[in-house]
Amino acid sequence: MEKILTTIGAVVFSLGCSTLPQDRNNQNETKNIEGVWIINNADSPKHFSNGFYKVICADQHRVIRIKDGILQGIHGGYVSFDGQVMVEKPRFQTGNGFLGKTFKFNVKPDGSSFLQTGIKGSGSFENLKQQWVKVGSANHNIEGVWMRKLNNGRVMIKMIVDNFWNWIVVDPETNNVTAALGGSYDYDGENYIETFHFKYGEAERIELDRKWQVVAELKEGNLLFHGKNDEGNDFTENWVKYDATSILSQKQDRPSTQQQNKQAADRSFEQRLKLAHKPFSHALFTYIKVNQGMEEEFLTLSQEWLKGYEKMAKQGVILDAGLAKARENSLGLDYQFWITTHTSADLDTIFNEELIQSFFDAGKYEDLKRKSDEVFVITGRQLNKLEDWTIAKDWNVDWETPDDDSRELIWAQNFMTPNSGREEDYLISEKVHTQPRHQARAYGNPQFLGWNLMKTVMGSGDYHKAPYMTLDLYNPKAKPLSNEDRNRLMAGLEPVPDNMVPNAQLRKMERVMFEEVVSIKWSEAWLVKEWEALSGKWRHDYANGGYRTKAVSLNKVVFENFNAEGTRTHRFENPMRLYKANGISFFNEIYKQGEYTAPYIIKDGKWYEQGRGIYSGNNWNPARFFIYKKVD
Repeated sequence: MEKILTTIGAVVFSLGCSTLPQDRNNQNETKNIEGVWIINNADSPKHFSNGFYKVICADQHRVIRIKDGILQGIHGGYVSFDGQVMVEKPRFQTGNGFLGKTFKFNVKPDGSSFLQTGIKGSGSFENLKQQWVKVGSANHNIEGVWMRKLNNGRVMIKMIVDNFWNWIVVDPETNNVTAALGGSYDYDGENYIETFHFKYGEAERIELDRKWQVVAELKEGNLLFHGKNDEGNDFTENWVKYDATSILSQKQDRPSTQQQNKQAADRSFEQRLKLAHKPFSHALFTYIKVNQGMEEEFLTLSQEWLKGYEKMAKQGVILDAGLAKARENSLGLDYQFWITTHTSADLDTIFNEELIQSFFDAGKYEDLKRKSDEVFVITGRQLNKLEDWTIAKDWNVDWETPDDDSRELIWAQNFMTPNSGREEDYLISEKVHTQPRHQARAYGNPQFLGWNLMKTVMGSGDYHKAPYMTLDLYNPKAKPLSNEDRNRLMAGLEPVPDNMVPNAQLRKMERVMFEEVVSIKWSEAWLVKEWEALSGKWRHDYANGGYRTKAVSLNKVVFENFNAEGTRTHRFENPMRLYKANGISFFNEIYKQGEYTAPYIIKDGKWYEQGRGIYSGNNWNPARFFIYKKVD
């Protein structure tokens, strides 16, 4: 087996280099048909004022009919292509006839066009024959499918690809499109200018040929647009990556009684609490083979490597790290080293070999590399991004025993390959139906600690090419539930719909059980220490005699504001998350209508919270800090 890298430190550094080979899932060739396509060459296709278009980007598609700047019809949703057959599954539409159906076509691309023909037995499209011609070509970093949830419960979904843009507003109750706007754009890496060429529905009052100019910024996986409105005031639009399941999960009966309203509020708080409990952003897995007869030396070396990574975790540079050993399996896996991060910003730091080396004593890093070269071989690695999770319990207590750095975790690492054309169905099954069952287990079963769903971002060497991975984490020290208690735990869950294909029929699963060998001392990690320092009640006094308080507990904060007479004027209870990015500590409060993130520091027993003036869109003092003192 080819030797890829020789040290754990070097593999972290090298994974960030663009020159390394990246293995992909060969079954998904959808990127080969990404772009904007027109059924016939319009007189001025760049204007998108007339014509019949198919737009494909990030495994999503839209079929658009435009006449004289007015959108005549649109439908779209998930799309996949395996090199021969294209599968379309519309999730939204104007009009009727597309939702809930699956359409399959033979497709023959040649780069600048593709021939789409019907497949025998595919109903009204059996005799279809269409030639699609590519319109434009670009490769901008802001391309993708983005979404924003509006205050009225509807969802705005924006597609940007090949100098074409289009947003639609979808009502999740009906999956009907209620508004749309689109056209061409120009982008120089900073300045982003949209020109409006077609419109629909509630957007028809907007004037065509108008331009909208902003500054585009990619930040922590989100797309931000900064600009000024017609009144000259600053604004920022925050777009997140599109997730079809987050829209589907909103489809529930509107509460009509006081009790139903309370249940809906409880669900809302639970959903926000889940965001606050996000366990990590990315996980880097490094797969290792130990040279014959060198097991003892390998374990000693692993302890030495972890001393450096433990220092990184104490400073919040990484979140967690450790070594695990696989039980007997058919995939040939043995040991794996893992690192988890707070945010995507951490990826820049864990790929910096010079930074990693700074956490080891002088000469120690090079000495460990030399010794590692003689003891083990790194056979492969992969980087995974967290897609969904359960709220974990007891994440910072009862996992460690005195004089023992190991939490003794056991987990099932499930490599998931969706069946051809069923990727979106698989994700809906996992996120909408499977996740609540795992959540019930995490709350009620002492042995079950949590569940994570991850997507493979990149990898090299000998690693499993499944596009998804799930982890089921267990505490072997806990007492298992009886069958009666287990049945009672699941009894209150909503049943999976009768028309829902079972999860096991949507994918292939290959499972490997891992046992933790050694890890960083979690009780010393930055995140644990920071929650310990922040927990309690804090008070900031205003100059006018009023004051505010914040009562912080794990992943929650209660804010209260009082006037000079001591009368409470505001009270909010919200989930809260802590994380560190680029050396700066942040708290993130998750409201019913959005989120608020601010940098902070605890120094000399005081909590310094930077005010909102640091952000654009207001005239407040950017240098203002709230300075809290602990009052209990």
